[in-house]
Amino acid sequence: MKCKIYTLLFLIFFANLAKAQLVISEIMYNPPESGEDSLEYIEILNASSAPYNLQDVKFTAGVTFTFPSQILGAGQSVVVAKDSAAMKLIFGISTLQFTGALSNSGEGITLTDAQGNVLDELVYDDSAPWPLEPDEGGASLVLCDANVDNAVGSNWSAARNKTGIFINGKELLCSPGLANTISCSSVPSVFVDVMDFSFSPKDITIDVGTTVRWTNKGGTHNINGNQSVYPSNPASFGNGSPSSALWSYDFTFTKAGVYQYQCDPHASSGMKGTVTVGSVSSYPAYSISSVTHVNQEGVADSLNVKCQLTGIVHGYNLRPGGLQFTLIDNQNNGIGVFNGTNDLGYTVTEGDAVTIKGTINQFNGLTQIIADELTLKSSGNALVTPKSVQSLNEEDESSLVALQGAFNYVDPAEWKGDGSSFNVNITNGTQTILVRIDNDCSLSNQPAPSAPFTIKGIIGQFDSENPYDEGYQLFPRYAADFVPVSGTNESNTENIFSISPNPGSNYGYIKGLTANDRVSLYTLSGKLIQNIAGNDHLEASNLSNGLYLVEIKTKAKTQILKWVIAK
Repeated sequence: MKCKIYTLLFLIFFANLAKAQLVISEIMYNPPESGEDSLEYIEILNASSAPYNLQDVKFTAGVTFTFPSQILGAGQSVVVAKDSAAMKLIFGISTLQFTGALSNSGEGITLTDAQGNVLDELVYDDSAPWPLEPDEGGASLVLCDANVDNAVGSNWSAARNKTGIFINGKELLCSPGLANTISCSSVPSVFVDVMDFSFSPKDITIDVGTTVRWTNKGGTHNINGNQSVYPSNPASFGNGSPSSALWSYDFTFTKAGVYQYQCDPHASSGMKGTVTVGSVSSYPAYSISSVTHVNQEGVADSLNVKCQLTGIVHGYNLRPGGLQFTLIDNQNNGIGVFNGTNDLGYTVTEGDAVTIKGTINQFNGLTQIIADELTLKSSGNALVTPKSVQSLNEEDESSLVALQGAFNYVDPAEWKGDGSSFNVNITNGTQTILVRIDNDCSLSNQPAPSAPFTIKGIIGQFDSENPYDEGYQLFPRYAADFVPVSGTNESNTENIFSISPNPGSNYGYIKGLTANDRVSLYTLSGKLIQNIAGNDHLEASNLSNGLYLVEIKTKAKTQILKWVIAK
C-alpha cells in the first residue's frame, strides 16, 4: 500500500513539474535612482496552462530568495523586488523581497525548484544584442515572447509602458506584475531617401541597436557598405545589386563605429554616405524643461547639446517635406521640433508620443531640437490641459495656453482666409496679441471665427535680434481653439447639450437639440466631416477610431462637445 502511495505522489510531483513553465519575464536592474537602486525587481511568469505551487522555488544565482507556499495561476506572474516598501510606494503593487542586488553591468540569474532542478536561467547584459536603454535609462528589460529562449538578448526589448513616474528626469518605463505586450521586431527609426543621385540625409549619427531604412524613390541604385569595399567598416551591410524598383532596405547597426557606403553605379559621382554609430550616451535622455532654459538675453543655455527628448505631439506640421511641430511633456513644458529637409518617415499626428534624438538649436529666439531620429512610442494620448495666461512670454514658450478674456479683431481685414500664411492682431481691450495662421493650418482657408471669443494655442517666438525677449506669437491649431464668449465649454455647468453613447461606434444622439439648431462634426485638426440641421443623429459607421469635435450652434450660443469613436 505504501508503495502505491509513494508512486502516486512521485507521479503527481513530476506531472506538476512537467506542466510548469516558470519564465523570467521582466528585469529592472538599473533604475535611474541616485545612490542605492531600491526599485530593482525580477518578474516570474507561469507560462504554462496549469497552476503551480512556488513553495521552495528559489533564486540560486543573481539574488537570494526562497518562495513560500504560493499558487501561481496559469498566465499569472509574481514580482520579487529589492525593496518591497519602495515598490508599494512608487507602483502601488505588493511584491516579495529578495536579498542582494542586481548588477548594473549584467549577470546570471538562476531559478531552481526545491530539488535543485533548474527551472530557468539566463545571463543578461548591458550591451548588444541586449537592449541598451535599461542601463539607467528608465526602462526595464521585457521578454517579448514567453515561448522563446529568454537567454538570447535579441528576444528582449526595452519596456515602452509609460508609468508617468519620473526619477532624475527620466520616466520609468516598465510593467511589473502586468502582462507583457511588446514586439522585438526591428522597427526603423531613421529614414534615408535614395533619389536624385544622392542620399538624404547623406551623413547620419545613431545609437547602437538603431534600425535605418533606405528607400529608393527613383533611379537605379543600391546600398553597398561591404567590408570588401570599405575594409574599416565594423560590419558589412548592403542590399545587393542595383535596382530600379522602388525598394526599401533595413539594417540594424549592432556595433559602434563609422560605416561608409555607396551606390555602386554612381559612387564616382559622389553618391556616398556615412553612418556614425555611437553608444546610447551619444544622445543622453533629458527632460524638456532641462534644455529650454535661457539666459538674461534670451539665449538658450543648452545650445548644441545632443540629447533625446520624449513628449506628446501638439499642433500640426508647419513644414511639409520636413518636420516642424511642438513637443510637450505632461507638465506643459514644450519645445519646437525641426528638420528642414527630411520628415524621418513620420506623419505629424497630434496625440502621438514620440522620442526625438537631435541637437538643441535656436531660431529667432525659439528654442528647438534639430531632429536626427524620431521614434513613435504610442498614439491617441491625451493632450495637456492649456495653461491659463494673461500674456505671451518666454516662460510659456512652446506651451499650450488659453488666453484670459474676450478678444476681438483689431482689424478684421487682416484675416485673409485665402489659404496663405498671415498674421492677425487681436485685443481684449488692454493688450494686443499677434496670432499667426500658417498656410499649413486648416484655419488658413476658413472664414474668420466669430468675435468676441476666447482663444487657445501654442506660444511661438520670432525675434531676429539679441536680446530675444520679443516677437511672441500665438499659434491656434484648429477652429475649436476659438470659442465664442456667448458659448460654453465642457466644464461650464450651463451646457445644455450632451452626446451618447460616448464613446460611440456606429452612431451618436445629441440630447437637447431643437429643429433650428445646427450641428457640425469636425476632426481634431478642424476638417469638416458632417454638417446637419434639425437632426439629432450623427453617423459614425465610416469614421475611424479617435477623438472628434461636435459643434452645436443655436441663435444664442455655441457649444463644443468631444466625441470618442471606439469600435
